[in-house]
Amino acid sequence: MDPQAKTVGFLQLPPEIRNQIYHHVLIQTRGLFLNSLERPAIAATCRQIQQEALSILFSSNRFELHLSRPFPGHDPDMLLKPRTGLFLRSVEAYMTHIVAINVHATIRYKFWNGFFTTLRI
Repeated sequence: MDPQAKTVGFLQLPPEIRNQIYHHVLIQTRGLFLNSLERPAIAATCRQIQQEALSILFSSNRFELHLSRPFPGHDPDMLLKPRTGLFLRSVEAYMTHIVAINVHATIRYKFWNGFFTTLRI
C-alpha cells in the first residue's frame, strides 16, 4: 500500500455509494420474518448509519409475520423472539417505511386446517 494513500471513512463516502452498500448488506430476496428480526450489525455502529440503514432495511424488504407459529423454546403464546420485541420497539419510527407485510395464520376449525394469508399491505 502506498504510504501517501489517504484513507476515507465510511461516512465520507457519497450517500449514493453508502446506499448501494446498505442495499447489498440488508436486502433479502426472500421475505424477512418479523417474528425473529434483530438489529443488523451495520445499524449498531453510529446514529447516522443506523438511520440510513434502517430506512433501507424497512422500505426495501418484504416482511412475513406468522401469527400461529410461536418462537421455539418459549411460551407458546409468544409470537416474537424476545430480542425482536425489544428491537422493534426501539425502531418503531422506521417501521413506517414498511411497504409489504404478509401476515400468515393457521386456523383450525372443525373440518378445515389450512394456511392462508390474512393481510397484505
